[in-house]
Amino acid sequence: CSYCGRAFQRASALQRHCRSAHTKEKPYACEFCHEAFTRTDLLQRHITRYH
Repeated sequence: CSYCGRAFQRASALQRHCRSAHTKEKPYACEFCHEAFTRTDLLQRHITRYH
């Protein structure tokens, strides 16, 4: 990771780490209430719990 130096074996894991830990980018939005999330699994959990 260029921000903190943490190493990952997969590029997708590095991308997920950077989104959630550093950039705060939230590309996954709920279609019902438009709350946004950094990861698809968090979006799915939200939909299951609240919709």
